Amino acid sequence: MKKVKGFGFGYDLVEVNKVQNYVENNFVEGEDFEMFFGMGDDVMNWLEVRSEDLLEDEKFIKLVKECDGGGEFEE
Repeated sequence: MKKVKGFGFGYDLVEVNKVQNYVENNFVEGEDFEMFFGMGDDVMNWLEVRSEDLLEDEKFIKLVKECDGGGEFEE
């Protein structure tokens, strides 16, 4: 079974949107990741990562770290 890591994001919508766009354009939803949105939200507030390739992707890591109050993960 694959290990899943969840990333919660804060309110820096510009930076969160960059993460969302990068993941959507470079990985497969449902296989590599799953996004969760609050009611009425245009950008994700939680990202569940199921792919080691995504977790080790340097650009993804950089983008997550640029999110204000985000990038923390829970196991």
